[in-house]
Amino acid sequence: WCGRAGSCRVPSALDAWRFQGGAALAGKTVQIQVAAKNSNGGWGPFVTLTSRLSDASGTAYFQWRSTVQWVSVRAMYPGDNSLAESWSAARQGRWK
Repeated sequence: WCGRAGSCRVPSALDAWRFQGGAALAGKTVQIQVAAKNSNGGWGPFVTLTSRLSDASGTAYFQWRSTVQWVSVRAMYPGDNSLAESWSAARQGRWK
């Protein structure tokens, strides 16, 4: 997995996130999970926000606008008979 280029970039009103899972995930559905930074500086748990279908190259795209200051986003594949459960690297973004 690789996630969106760079981390801690200030996104625009709608920010596009790209998760590349490779050919093995082509046509598979991945869950988009989000965690929010809390007031003490730690991260809350990841929760599933939505899901996306990967394209023919195994890439899933997601656009989102958040109301929290800092977010961490990752893609998760829950696994099946041929592929194990896996996660992308989490990538952080900040909305002002």
